[in-house]
Amino acid sequence: MKSLLLGCILMLGMAATAQKAPPKILVKGELVKVKEWGGLSVYIMGSFFNETKADIIGKIGEEEFNIMKDRCTEKGWPEGFYNSDNEEERNSLKMYRIAAYTHKFNGKSFQEYAILRIPYEENKGWKPNVKWEGNLYFLVPNEAVTIAQ
Repeated sequence: MKSLLLGCILMLGMAATAQKAPPKILVKGELVKVKEWGGLSVYIMGSFFNETKADIIGKIGEEEFNIMKDRCTEKGWPEGFYNSDNEEERNSLKMYRIAAYTHKFNGKSFQEYAILRIPYEENKGWKPNVKWEGNLYFLVPNEAVTIAQ
């Protein structure tokens, strides 16, 4: 009986630990800079990724996709992050192009977008008063992205 109880407690502990594990990053990505940021705000409604979800998941995995879709707009960025109008300042961030995809919506194809990942651990000194957990994401036209040198 004691061993059964101990086994159950051990299993519950392992399950709780697994749920708190950081997301698995399937794609390291290319270190990039953005030539022209343009408008950063993307209006994302519930159906925004419906027609491209499978394509994006095939490139970055479902776990990161689910995080990305909530952190690729102003509502997912920390306070003070969006207010940086200085492109040079934003380009001092370490960011990675993790995928490029042609956006589709309502049966129409639009331009090719790059998904940029901005990890906090590599950028925690960017602005001392701006902090976030994990990764932030940007969707920008792929043609505006260049490999960092």
